Amino acid sequence: MMKISDALLALTILSVAALADRDDSDRRDKRQIYSPILVEPYGGTFKLIIGVGIPIAIPGRTLVYGQNMQFQYPLPTNATFFTNLFSPSSTTRRRRRSSSHYEREIAYSMLEQQFDRSGANGKECIMRGICEAAETPLHEEGLVGELLHLLLTPDYGGNTSVDEDYVNAKKAGIRGEDCAALFPGCPYGHGILDHVSITKYVN
Repeated sequence: MMKISDALLALTILSVAALADRDDSDRRDKRQIYSPILVEPYGGTFKLIIGVGIPIAIPGRTLVYGQNMQFQYPLPTNATFFTNLFSPSSTTRRRRRSSSHYEREIAYSMLEQQFDRSGANGKECIMRGICEAAETPLHEEGLVGELLHLLLTPDYGGNTSVDEDYVNAKKAGIRGEDCAALFPGCPYGHGILDHVSITKYVN
């Protein structure tokens, strides 16, 4: 006759085996719904961090000055994100245009704050950069030139909601006016283009 302890042991072994089978089944189910590389059904964030560290020579001490920029992009949770993104519908095109306009305004706001912290007039520095980019177009100067052209063309893509001051700065550059004189609040060395290009006037 089987003892009660033997019966309990057998029941325990069967229970553990059943749980193990269920765990294996759950793992198989989970493996089947693992997402492809471009889609994260459970959500995710792609983070890009660009930074620079500069050592500062101080006798007897170690000091490093660092500055970084961080970009975060939510990953799509459904493949329809891509079909809607490349859809030829006018609604999608309007959504993409309004998104790019909003992003440019955010970029201008960030740059303005950065210039203000450096002691210059932030808005005038942006307007001076727009003026200089319109006076001497950059879009044929490789990838960096294309990116600067995109940033410093306030009405790029037919944007009509941009600050009128930025549009007037572009028009002044097209007319060939002296951008530095128009925006004295942004002295030489503080402008957006001062660190990447030099304009030479030839008579």
